[in-house]
Amino acid sequence: MNDDGQSDDAGVSGDDNAADGTAAKVDPVERAKKYTDRLIDLVVAAKAANENTRHVVYSPHLAEQISRSYAANAFRQLQNTLLYYSVVRVCALFDYAANDRISLHTVINALPNKRSVRKVARQRKFEHFNQGEPRNLTPEEDPEVREILRDHWQQEFKRRGAHAERVTYKQVRVAKKIIDRAERLFIADNLRPFRNNHIGHNIAEEAREGKKISFVLGMEDRALEHAKCAVDLLHQALNSTGFSWDSLEQMQRRNASNGLSL
Repeated sequence: MNDDGQSDDAGVSGDDNAADGTAAKVDPVERAKKYTDRLIDLVVAAKAANENTRHVVYSPHLAEQISRSYAANAFRQLQNTLLYYSVVRVCALFDYAANDRISLHTVINALPNKRSVRKVARQRKFEHFNQGEPRNLTPEEDPEVREILRDHWQQEFKRRGAHAERVTYKQVRVAKKIIDRAERLFIADNLRPFRNNHIGHNIAEEAREGKKISFVLGMEDRALEHAKCAVDLLHQALNSTGFSWDSLEQMQRRNASNGLSL
């Protein structure tokens, strides 16, 4: 790690060091697919922690039940601990790219140009091309009708493949914009320096220069929403599957509310 806090391995190459010291060739796109799948789990965990933070730090429900006493000091420490933990989890999603680091930047760096994105888009396209004709429980006996149905499904699969290819380009492009926006508004100048200098207090060089870093409450929540949107788009583009975020968030809000109610 260099003095500005960025990893020396800022880019993602196709070579990993194998256990025996030899270089094993790893396709960056395949690594990005695997890491995007893992990022879903990390965002889910971060959102669960964030829901607890929302109830303890931002809601007066628990705070109003704490009277003026030494318990208030303990409750303040609990609030800070949950808030700092949420900041750490969110920042980890946006950590600088490295082959062994599961972060949004690692995935984006695996798609650095049109050629790499085209590879992913073509894969999604041919997934539809290679689909078999739907089975009919009552097969059509008329050969002319069977020919019409076969031509119909071939054209339909081509149409779906072309649509998936166009959508993939858009999903990757929008995901990059979301990540850049989160970096610019929340991460680069606020949350990451706060984590490195205040929570970690010795991660980056500027921590030893006495530079004061702060952030506005709620930034971690907004950054996490950006991460969720970016991960969802990348997961659809790379792995052709989405995630039911609405039902997850309802469950997490219910769990946090029931678990922290007194």
